[in-house]
Amino acid sequence: MIADKSCQGKGYSDICTKYMLSYSFEQLNLNRIELSFLEINHRALSLYLKHSFENEGVLRKVQYKNGTYIDVVLMAKFKEK
Repeated sequence: MIADKSCQGKGYSDICTKYMLSYSFEQLNLNRIELSFLEINHRALSLYLKHSFENEGVLRKVQYKNGTYIDVVLMAKFKEK
């Protein structure tokens, strides 16, 4: 599993994201991919910006974790023409 500590920092998420985007846009002919993640997940933000996802907004204080409410970031990417 990519989330396992021993797998982190090895580029697996980058590879998976590249393949997911390619498959979604080229094989499934999707026009839009959207995602969300906790705003404290800075590695996710870096990954998605690297793949040209754009910020679409923030759901404020919607996820409860470790005794506090955390914002959720919404991002999307459109098929390149």
